[in-house]
Amino acid sequence: MWRKRERGGLRWTAVLLGVVFAGAVLAQDEAKPNEQVTGTGGRFLHYSSKQVNVDLTEQDQETLQRVRDHRYAAGLEPALDAVLTTLRDQGYVATSIDRDFHLIEARHDEVLVSKGRETLRGLLKSKMALPGKPDHQTTEALVLLMPATDGQGVLARTRFRRTIWDSNGDSRTSVVSEAETYEQFYAALAAHLSR
Repeated sequence: MWRKRERGGLRWTAVLLGVVFAGAVLAQDEAKPNEQVTGTGGRFLHYSSKQVNVDLTEQDQETLQRVRDHRYAAGLEPALDAVLTTLRDQGYVATSIDRDFHLIEARHDEVLVSKGRETLRGLLKSKMALPGKPDHQTTEALVLLMPATDGQGVLARTRFRRTIWDSNGDSRTSVVSEAETYEQFYAALAAHLSR
């Protein structure tokens, strides 16, 4: 009789573990339609990093199209120099300057947590599994200048793209669509051009 109960208990334990495992597998986050995921990183055993590229929603695209362009009463060369100065003042480092096509690429790297917090998190992660938290980011700026179609001034088109890495080495990249980012850049650029 004892053996029957023992076997029955083992069966129920196996069934219960199977249900829990199946539930965990089925409960994995479905990929969102506007996200492209490269690498899975592993669900139960973290063996690789995961990169997620997030496309803009329709509303974000509309916002970006409304704020990405700005017009200035200036020539191409003075505007190009002002863009470089503005980006440097905002912490960006120019990675590519094409004076023939009036194109500037720059990047700004930023640490999001203190060294002490980073160290503490590393120690805790060595003892137990912790979810990833954002710890650094890179924002890339792409600025294109062209003569205005009516020949009066210059048109600037800008795109900022941000990649955020977490403490697991996973990254999430998206085009910045917040109007404030573009407004701050263009206001600073206007101030440099008025000097």
